[in-house]
Amino acid sequence: MRSEMRRSPQRSKSVIANLLKSHHDRVLIPWVDCCNGNGYQRERALRAMGKGAPNSFLFAILLRRLNDWVPEVRTAARECIPAIIRKTDLEYVLEALWGVLPHLYSWGRLQTEDKQVIVDILGYQDIPEGLSEKIITAPAGPAPMVLSQVGKQPAFDRFLLDISTRAVQPAVRAKAYKSQLDESVSWIEGYQWKWIDKRWCKGRFMPVVINRDIQVARPFIQSLEAAATDKSVLVRRVAGNALFSETGSPRVDVASIAKMLASDPYPSISERGKFGLKRLDG
Repeated sequence: MRSEMRRSPQRSKSVIANLLKSHHDRVLIPWVDCCNGNGYQRERALRAMGKGAPNSFLFAILLRRLNDWVPEVRTAARECIPAIIRKTDLEYVLEALWGVLPHLYSWGRLQTEDKQVIVDILGYQDIPEGLSEKIITAPAGPAPMVLSQVGKQPAFDRFLLDISTRAVQPAVRAKAYKSQLDESVSWIEGYQWKWIDKRWCKGRFMPVVINRDIQVARPFIQSLEAAATDKSVLVRRVAGNALFSETGSPRVDVASIAKMLASDPYPSISERGKFGLKRLDG
């Protein structure tokens, strides 16, 4: 067929036109064609969706189209997602976000407007409350990474206190306490190449960390005391680090907490408490 098309350029044009026409006119199955290898078909599929996602897997596939390699497909995804999410069961949305958010930093094609779609989804109706409860109750899994990514949405700030006191995973409590003590949240936005030695072409990808200031729900000293008495060494280490940064400051009296940490059975924590006491005495 190729040799025939080379011999007859005019016929080759008609063959290609017929192929495109037959491909364009075939029956469109929106949720299936959302993964079609043809970008035109993916775009048509997204614009043809009139119902909510039938399950969490397909809603996650829809979110993945925000990172599509075809710009027109990403545009279609941005335009259709707000309408689809209103018709999709909340549990499907929560499960999809749970699977997608831990890997969001690796989506290298996301533009500013694509990221804003994710931020808007995180603030939609009952999603902040529902996702916060999943973060709190998850006994294992990507809850710490999910907590990092939801920090982009200010609607989650009011749940940090509850997360720090109720979360099952120590790493989650530690991050929530750190956000309250630092009065800021942080997340990995992506990776950027950094040269170590250009002469030898040595370098590595380094994480790009973004910070956002927040309003905390309780005073610093109360959060520090709660973190210092947590049963997990991860959380108490956060308290020790915060004590190190605050010791000697007239803003709060941390002597009692420093003594508590100085007697901690874990050396990495007791050393922080002892150092804090030395600074107070000095």
